[in-house]
Amino acid sequence: MPYNKTRMLNDPEYTQHVLEIKRENAKRASINRRKRYAEDSIFRDKCKQEQLKYRGRYKYKRPTSKTKNSVEKTCQQCGKLCYTWPSAIKKKKTDNYFCSNACSNTWTSDHTKKVLLSLVCSFCEKPFLSHPHEMLNSKSGNYFCSNVCNAKYQLLHAKKTNRSYGEQLLFSGLVAKFPSLTILPNNKDLLPGFEVDIAIPSLKLGIEWNGILHYQPIYGETTLTKIVSRDEGRFQLSQRLGVRLIIIPDLTKHRGQTKKLVDEQLALVSAIVLDLLT
Repeated sequence: MPYNKTRMLNDPEYTQHVLEIKRENAKRASINRRKRYAEDSIFRDKCKQEQLKYRGRYKYKRPTSKTKNSVEKTCQQCGKLCYTWPSAIKKKKTDNYFCSNACSNTWTSDHTKKVLLSLVCSFCEKPFLSHPHEMLNSKSGNYFCSNVCNAKYQLLHAKKTNRSYGEQLLFSGLVAKFPSLTILPNNKDLLPGFEVDIAIPSLKLGIEWNGILHYQPIYGETTLTKIVSRDEGRFQLSQRLGVRLIIIPDLTKHRGQTKKLVDEQLALVSAIVLDLLT
């Protein structure tokens, strides 16, 4: 029942009435708690009489001896007599019964098929045994004897590129939209002495995808001044040579924002390309 707090502040009779209701609710809750505890203790005594393992209220475990409703079975591992419930027999998919979880675990570990294949590590070239599912999970066809070999192999054979995620997305989008045009990444011929991220030489068009390094001193003030002076020199050279240079600032924090920015800029750049083509 909700109470009016403002009325409680102003009306003392109402506050006294609310406090009496809360005391009654607390008494009722304590009585119910005692009843539940008494029922639980009765059930625990019942489990002791029927020789059942108590695992909480109204939860039965596997019977340890013959009772009224239990069914007699033989343990597959140790051969002892074990007992189970008829409902458990209906749910069971196999005819294997065990007297305990320990017997069940030992039987399954002994009777499961353990097929191991001999493979050669792609890094250290040592032979090792592995499960067949590792061969299926490997997309590259490389197998490793340990995580250390895997990490060293990935470091050695990693593709080294200076292109950002947004620049790669924009480049692939332009190539897909304009397959007839020659679109070049990291071109150094459009503006001699400077590198252009995406260049279309036939249209005299260049695109620069500037990340946060071009605007904030991530690696210090001196590095930022060098980057800014290089960007100014690139822009001045493009104006002298008559090259249209599009500068896209990328200040996004995660890839979801970068994808949205790429979609927006791809629409703008494709409109500019269509205008230049016509």
